[in-house]
Amino acid sequence: MKALTELSVDIMRQVSPSDKKSALLKGLKKINNGLPASVYIPFVNMRNFCVLNIEVSETKLFITNHRAPYMVAFEVWRPAEEVSIQV
Repeated sequence: MKALTELSVDIMRQVSPSDKKSALLKGLKKINNGLPASVYIPFVNMRNFCVLNIEVSETKLFITNHRAPYMVAFEVWRPAEEVSIQV
């Protein structure tokens, strides 16, 4: 999570909107490559979902004067569903 929030700060250092988008995509690819096994996002009721991949191509950057919020999509896997299907 820290890497995702720090990425927004890095994006704001870029000057043009196209540079910001490029920095976002590059940063997400770097995070994606370093995802450890069995990582999860600490949201309510989401602990049982393992993050497999950040869908970089589905990322949306929202540019404001003071921030660089963005929306990402995660490919997730829920091991509990896999177990219940096989039983």
